[in-house]
Amino acid sequence: MCVTEFFKFYAIGVGRDYAIGAMHVLYEQNKSAEEIAQLALEAAISNNVYCGGNIEILKPWKLGESLLGSPFWHTRLIM
Repeated sequence: MCVTEFFKFYAIGVGRDYAIGAMHVLYEQNKSAEEIAQLALEAAISNNVYCGGNIEILKPWKLGESLLGSPFWHTRLIM
């Protein structure tokens, strides 16, 4: 088992390494959080045979603000 702490973004699941790599590249490219999440999930799906399905991005509501003021972004793969 591997435990890694991330400060800018995180991912879970079998495609997490691809998603984190994509987010690392996309973070500085003036893209929205939704665009980064979408592209990171697409990278994971296209590079890992165990990932697949439709992507559904759930947007935050006002009570979902983090302590730093940025919203939580939840993504879910629909298999």
